[in-house]
Amino acid sequence: MNPIEIGSTSPEPSLSGSSAKWRGIDFWSAFGPYLGLSVVLLLFCYFTWQRGDLNRFLSVSNFKLITVHTTITATVALGMTMIMISGGIDLSVGYVVSLVTVTMMLTYRLAFEQPWRQLFHHHFEFDIPYSDFLAQSPSVWAIVAGLLTGGFTGLANGMLITRLKVVPFVVTLGMMGVARGLARYLTKGTPIVFPESAQPPRWVPALGAIEPDPPWLGVGPSVWSVLLLAVVVAAILRFTVLGRYCFALGSNEATARLCGINVERTKVILYTLAGLLTAWAGILQFARSRAGLHDVQAGLELDVIAAVVIGGGSLTGGEGTVTGTLVGALMITVLSNGCSKLDLPMEFRFVIIGMIIIGVSAVNTWRQRRLT
Repeated sequence: MNPIEIGSTSPEPSLSGSSAKWRGIDFWSAFGPYLGLSVVLLLFCYFTWQRGDLNRFLSVSNFKLITVHTTITATVALGMTMIMISGGIDLSVGYVVSLVTVTMMLTYRLAFEQPWRQLFHHHFEFDIPYSDFLAQSPSVWAIVAGLLTGGFTGLANGMLITRLKVVPFVVTLGMMGVARGLARYLTKGTPIVFPESAQPPRWVPALGAIEPDPPWLGVGPSVWSVLLLAVVVAAILRFTVLGRYCFALGSNEATARLCGINVERTKVILYTLAGLLTAWAGILQFARSRAGLHDVQAGLELDVIAAVVIGGGSLTGGEGTVTGTLVGALMITVLSNGCSKLDLPMEFRFVIIGMIIIGVSAVNTWRQRRLT
């Protein structure tokens, strides 16, 4: 047989087969989340049409409701995307969001009720100037307290993981218990609301509103805040050294360490940033519920992890996109909204989400095997 014929025939099928395999993998990575969302929308369109509720499901007001309800899951999922790309996970996010609402309300009440004025006046017979500042800006102190709560829990997670060399699953599971216990202790198991003599500050109903004000915004301000944060996170992952380190850790931590990456510092930064995003989700929840609730977002971690996995993230690290995560979070909310429109029990939604996590993880495992 002619050697030229061997060289011209043998490699060609292998090359085309490899190209076809990569094209298939790229297609599912790029369009899989959108395809999944489309399937879910079509299914609920069909079932609501059967019940005669299609117009209510496809109404503009319902889609505004869906986008606003997506914001909390999406915000936390942005932080979870960075963590999961780096090969970690955070199971504490649900109760951290709840704890943020509690610390915000307690701080607001403390600043509004001005106990420091009476305390200093009684003991020292003079007033302190900053007591007026506390009274005039309780919202500022509440927001600062919420951000500090989320940022500190993220920092603590990162420090415990890197210093104690304990796997993220165990550390964040323990942090979930700590946040749950603190929130319940501070609230005594009952909701904390605004003082009777105070109305919620104007930013609270504005941030939690479904209908935008002014109307030309199209959607509520909470949605725009999440989109802005998504742009920031996408820029971090794509254009910064931290983003490259994040993918390197998730792909192969040992190799990243040999390349000179400070693995411990990178993990601490990533968990702290994720904690701050979780804090913003708590602020959004505070604006929506207008109360400090110790278990208002219990179980949120399931929705968040599902959103990242649906969006193309991998539980083993090294994969994930911001746009995919947002689509995954939107899909989770559409499932909840559709089940509500069909009068299905919420337990049914949890079953569906669990099956989606298993199914998407199985597909990701198959994709990884095709790559090797």
